[in-house]
Amino acid sequence: DEAFADFLFDMGIQEDTFYGAADWIQYRIDETKRKQRWWARERLGRISPIGRAWAYGEIYELEKYAKDIRTTSQYSSIAARSGYAKEHLNELEELLQKSKDANALLVGEAGVGKMDVVLELFRELTSGTMMPPLADKRLVILDTNQLIAATGNKTKLERTLYAVFTQAVRAGNIILVLENLPVFIRSAQSAGVEITDIMDRYLELPQLHVIATATPGGHHRVLETKARLMQRFGVVHMKDADKESVIRILINVAHEQESEAVSDIVFTYQSLQAIATGAERYLTQNTMPDAALNLLLSVSAHAQQHDIQCIDKETVMEVIQQKTGVPVGDVGDKEKELLVHLEKILHQRVIGQDPAIEAIAGALRNARAGVQDKDKPIGTFLFFGPTGVGKTETTKALA
Repeated sequence: DEAFADFLFDMGIQEDTFYGAADWIQYRIDETKRKQRWWARERLGRISPIGRAWAYGEIYELEKYAKDIRTTSQYSSIAARSGYAKEHLNELEELLQKSKDANALLVGEAGVGKMDVVLELFRELTSGTMMPPLADKRLVILDTNQLIAATGNKTKLERTLYAVFTQAVRAGNIILVLENLPVFIRSAQSAGVEITDIMDRYLELPQLHVIATATPGGHHRVLETKARLMQRFGVVHMKDADKESVIRILINVAHEQESEAVSDIVFTYQSLQAIATGAERYLTQNTMPDAALNLLLSVSAHAQQHDIQCIDKETVMEVIQQKTGVPVGDVGDKEKELLVHLEKILHQRVIGQDPAIEAIAGALRNARAGVQDKDKPIGTFLFFGPTGVGKTETTKALA
């Protein structure tokens, strides 16, 4: 409809925003209906059958050092419905269904969502939707820090590790999770224990599955040097989520924030787009989707603190500017005046040096207009010259 298209254009709503918002509404409707279907297999499957656990052995020693997965994953809303999570979850399940060496190593930067994908596996295991041969598996996270601290010496640590792995194998239905395996290996080595030698005899057994996590640095420095250990693991490389996947993740968290907020708040679809884009562009110290999720929580807190009910793009830009000190969003009249006369303003403190001042001002204007490469810094400048020509003063004036 041409008239409707013109209306959307006049309102500043682009095609991807319109379709994205429509998909969001449809997703919310489908989720509401899904939760109402108490007779669905995934709902009934959450009711544990009588005697299911009786078919497997006990793990008394392992349970001493186990911890709840819901306390280890940072954000529980990286849902399997997100293409990002689904892709990695499928890889993980395929590795765990192998007939031999059915173990997986998730490699990714901190905050990329390694444990959140493990949480999605846990949800499938407990919802009754998992198909054989993983249907009756029990996922247990070994608290390696507690284990190292509690044992204290080489002999006790070795004895405890043998007991933990032996009980897990005898139980026959354990998926054991070792968070940050390189750190665990180094900690055990400091106590005089080479846990890779202990683990190796268990990793090939079909009765036990192990999921380990590692950062790329730990994987390269520690694990890749242990060829025999790595033969027991299939590797899943997790990279930053793309923008579309991040927005799908944000949709779930935004719904939680709207439901749990003390005051009434509503996220617009444009605000989620701004969070995904702004986190990637301005909050580069964290990986995605972690950076976007942290920003969304900050925006939610800011809105509740300032009684903002409808969270839009401008609200997000305001929070980003508070966090970074970098002007973002639309250029106001005051800032526009400053950018137009930036050379003149800088020359109030720096005498001469016209080529340098023009290069700096041009880079800043391009950045503020959004036309520079988002994967590169705003500008990289090397001020070269003898003492007293204005190198330091130019830096101060720019700041």
